[in-house]
Amino acid sequence: METAKFTSAKKSRSALLAQLTKINNELERQMVSTENAEKVKHLYKNLCDRYEQFKNAHFHCLELCDDPSIIELLETNYSSQQKNLTEFNEHYSEWQKQSLQSGQDDNISTISRTGTARSSRAQLQNAKAKRLIAEHKLRTLKVKQKIEQEQRELENKRQLLEQESELEEARIEESVWQEDIECPDNNGGRNCPEVARDVSVSVSGQDSAETVISHDESNDKLEDLTSTNIDTAFYRLAFTLQEGFNVPKPELLTFNGRVTDYCKFIKNFETNVEEKISDSRLRLSYLIQYCVGEAKSCIEDCVLLDPDDGYRRARKNLQTRYDYDDFDGVWIGLNDIAKEGEFVWSNGGSVLFDKPVNYNTVDADCVYFYNYGLGYSISNNWYAAYCNGPTFNYVYERGLAAK
Repeated sequence: METAKFTSAKKSRSALLAQLTKINNELERQMVSTENAEKVKHLYKNLCDRYEQFKNAHFHCLELCDDPSIIELLETNYSSQQKNLTEFNEHYSEWQKQSLQSGQDDNISTISRTGTARSSRAQLQNAKAKRLIAEHKLRTLKVKQKIEQEQRELENKRQLLEQESELEEARIEESVWQEDIECPDNNGGRNCPEVARDVSVSVSGQDSAETVISHDESNDKLEDLTSTNIDTAFYRLAFTLQEGFNVPKPELLTFNGRVTDYCKFIKNFETNVEEKISDSRLRLSYLIQYCVGEAKSCIEDCVLLDPDDGYRRARKNLQTRYDYDDFDGVWIGLNDIAKEGEFVWSNGGSVLFDKPVNYNTVDADCVYFYNYGLGYSISNNWYAAYCNGPTFNYVYERGLAAK
């Protein structure tokens, strides 16, 4: 036996055996959990490679050894390692099956978690949609309640205005009656006390004759004077009521925008309302109430202004639109009825020169030549007024005479 070669081969065999033992121990430790599948596969491959190297080294030692006792020892050791490897292979196969089953369970669990996550997302989306719908309904309800509240406030203001208007009408009627039922100065003013005094004397004479006789002359005069004043007051009240029922109720005219009725309406309004009411808000309320149609439309927005400014604006609007008493105008056949701002002659002909036209409302379509009544300078005396106004003078066109 070549001692040096055998010793070297034996050392190599021992080193490989130690590596097998180390790899085997590491595999046992890693195979405790199925989560280390990749690392276990790598170690198992190393184990198989090392075992092949160990087997070759073992056979090489047997070739170099001629001692039966050593050969038997080596064979026994080899058989033991081979048995260990076989048992480990069985253990590794079982572990692989468990790892595969665990992987399937993990996949099922992952799928289940994925399905659960999808279901959760769907529920979250549904909940979000419900929340958005609820918020929209809440906003709509708030807007609706605000509109209803404003409508109630407007209705309350309207009722309050109607009640105040009714009260003011009663005050106006009362003041008219008060003026008409005063005793006249010619006969009634002098005769009322005398009549009352006569009635007083006759009544007191019947009811209290014994009392008058029992008093002295001064007391009689005082009692007669007091009784006379009371009876006179009652007589005046009865006379006032009787005369008041015979006085006709003043008529308050309405105005519908007809120009020819404007002066009559405004004089009636000034007499029966404006001169008896100092509150501009009530004046404006009555002015709107007694105007109808177009006339009412042109002033009803004045309630949005300050009461004094609103009443002045309403009077000014009515005067501008319907008061033509100071308008010394002649219609010249020019109008912009077809298209606002484009003036043409009554025969459809265009205006061939540039002449400014004064007007303060788009409803004024007919152009008049005026004098000085409207306050414009003589160099700019074309004025647009309403075509449905009172009858104005007009000019007519005549062809040029042939020379």
